[in-house]
Amino acid sequence: MMKRFTDEPLKYGPWRLGRAGTWINAFSVCYLVITTVFSFFPPDLPVTVSNMNYSALVFGIVIIFGLGHYAVFARKRYTGPIGKQLDTLTSSHGHNGETKGPPIGQHVRC
Repeated sequence: MMKRFTDEPLKYGPWRLGRAGTWINAFSVCYLVITTVFSFFPPDLPVTVSNMNYSALVFGIVIIFGLGHYAVFARKRYTGPIGKQLDTLTSSHGHNGETKGPPIGQHVRC
């Protein structure tokens, strides 16, 4: 969404939402922020050990584990899907329209 509001070129994937895409993305980001914030609230007041909402703790542990895994292992191997898939999609068509890539529905390994 940030590239949409700057002059930086936007590289699209195999399909897009057209003119409504920016509004759909903005609505989804707002919805996710609101639901994420409210999902951490406790169900009852006063908060005790038995009725506390531990989702914030679990969320924090997952984020810390994910960032640690990325920093140690995945940073060296992960190349990102957009550039690789677009190169595969654009180079998979021959001169007379036949496809050379994997059948539709199969995963393109990056």
